[in-house]
Order: sequence, then C-alpha cells, then structure tokens
Amino acid sequence: MRMITAGCALTTLVLVAGCGDAGPPFETATVSGRITLSDGRRLDPEETIVRFIPQKIAPIDGQHPRTGEAHLTDDGRLAKVTTYKPGDGLIVGRHKVVLESYLSDGTQMFDARYADSRRTPWEVEVKKGQPNEFHLEIKK
Repeated sequence: MRMITAGCALTTLVLVAGCGDAGPPFETATVSGRITLSDGRRLDPEETIVRFIPQKIAPIDGQHPRTGEAHLTDDGRLAKVTTYKPGDGLIVGRHKVVLESYLSDGTQMFDARYADSRRTPWEVEVKKGQPNEFHLEIKK
C-alpha cells in the first residue's frame, strides 16, 4: 500500500510540475516614444491611456495576441508599456494605436478618430532587437 501511495504522490508531483505557466506564447519587445499635440497643448497623464492593438498576428497554440497598454508621463512620453507583465513592452509585429484622453467634462480632447481602432491614422511596427521608438502627433 505504501508503494502505491508513494507512486501516486510521485505521479501527482510530475503532473503538477508539467502544468506550470510557460509564459506568454508571443515575444515582446521594449517600446518608447512620445505623443504630442500639434497645437502645443499637453495631454493629461491622469486622464490618458494608450492602447496598441495587434494587427494580423496569428494565434499561437489557440491563444490570440493581447492588446498592449501604456500611460503617459507629464511630457507625453510613453511609460509602463505593458502587454503581459508591467513594462514588458509590446508583442512583436504591427499594431494600431488608439488614444483615450478626456477633458473634465467627459469629452474627448481631440478628434475621435484617434480613439477608434478602425479610423486611427496611427500604426506602428514593433521589431525584435531594435529600438522601437515612436513619435506620434495628434493633428487638429
């Protein structure tokens, strides 16, 4: 009976060890950059979020690529660019960039196309092992 119990315990240990988190299936790369307004105004970092929506990146093992997010610093620089873990960057490949930034009355601070993934003029490509620095400007 002890041998069966020991065998079951060993089998359970092997199965549990084999079920550990292998991490995300998509490779990420660090990203930096800045978002500015053509008229010189600043975006409020407390009211602004940037989303990077993967484009034409095929699923891996049934998992679809996640949308990445970033916050802004006071001078409009991208901060905490994250897809899976804080600061891990974005999935390698093309991304549509959308921006949400609201005024105190709840209205968008700029043309609504920048907040719409179908209409945004911004698309960036994140490459492995390269400096992925993007300067995006909001035009009136």
